[in-house]
Amino acid sequence: MSPAPRPCSPLLPHCWSRLAPAAAAFVLLALCLFAFAGCAPERTPPRAAHGVLDLSGWNFNTDGPATLNGEWEFLWNGRYDPQSPASSLSSTGLTDYFPVPSLWKGRTEQGAPVSPHGRAVYALDIRLGNNAGPMRLSLSGVLSICRVWVDGRLIAANGEFDDETQTETPRTHILLPQFTPASRQTRLVLEVSNHTNVQGGLNTVVYLGEADQVARMASFRWILGALIGGVLLAMGAYHLVMFAARRQDRANLFFGSFCLAWSAATLFSPGSGFLMSRLTTLPWRLHIDFALLPYGLTIPLMVLFYNSLFPKRCGRMVNILYGALGACFMLSIAFSPPNAYGAVPLLYFLVTRTAFLYLLRCVRT
Repeated sequence: MSPAPRPCSPLLPHCWSRLAPAAAAFVLLALCLFAFAGCAPERTPPRAAHGVLDLSGWNFNTDGPATLNGEWEFLWNGRYDPQSPASSLSSTGLTDYFPVPSLWKGRTEQGAPVSPHGRAVYALDIRLGNNAGPMRLSLSGVLSICRVWVDGRLIAANGEFDDETQTETPRTHILLPQFTPASRQTRLVLEVSNHTNVQGGLNTVVYLGEADQVARMASFRWILGALIGGVLLAMGAYHLVMFAARRQDRANLFFGSFCLAWSAATLFSPGSGFLMSRLTTLPWRLHIDFALLPYGLTIPLMVLFYNSLFPKRCGRMVNILYGALGACFMLSIAFSPPNAYGAVPLLYFLVTRTAFLYLLRCVRT
């Protein structure tokens, strides 16, 4: 008589815990690659040089939105006057330039020092060729307040700032203003002020495209963010339920908490968190904090998860090390000004990358 088959149900949670991270990483990587494929232009657009960007040969319909990267006209601590646009960008008689995207640091082309806190005027002359339909801009990396002018007309602002007291009140994180070009050459001017963030400037790509095209691009990112956040939320809830049923399997607790933390970071991210911005009325600052604080938990939870699956002699010390790093990161974010592009997040990102080397060694040994 052949022996009875061994029951496998007690092993299923443990086996799933081993396979879930690889499956989740594969699914999320595929979604991210799909996002890049859906948002990237068909070909590389030209770069702006000395305040001029020639898009006369760019077909928005077939080539997609254009990136407005390159050298913009720039006036540090300047003010824009639509009635006298020339004097607004050349207080010394010499036109100055500064790259976009970039943070405010270093010097301009003419040698003027730039610091994180202050105010600046950017300007770009865009040659559009035969395109005469409604156009739309996408600005998502403004630190902190921005006014958008097209051909001397104010079309958008994401907050208010007071010239006399140098105080500002940011309202939104993303600007998607629409306009109709008056001619084949359009002048775009951005007034940017920062006395709120640790860093200032325009640190992400500015997109220009047909109105419906840019709106679809933004909607795609928001839908993808909601999808990734929802998948992570479901996975986190599932593993926490698994832990409630089998308290001795702490790997489910760590992996479920890891998924929830990553989900929160995704859903509150200004670039992909459209859903949370509509469902909640959180202040501008809290959206940044809720997008950054979960990263103080993801790395420690990931290390705890792998050490619970592959116990090591030094595992306890490694757990304490990355837990302490995560706690320091979260305290710094919570008790400092908005700091998405500051030294603390960058240093934390670089240091915690060593966790992947440790985890790879744990799996292979």
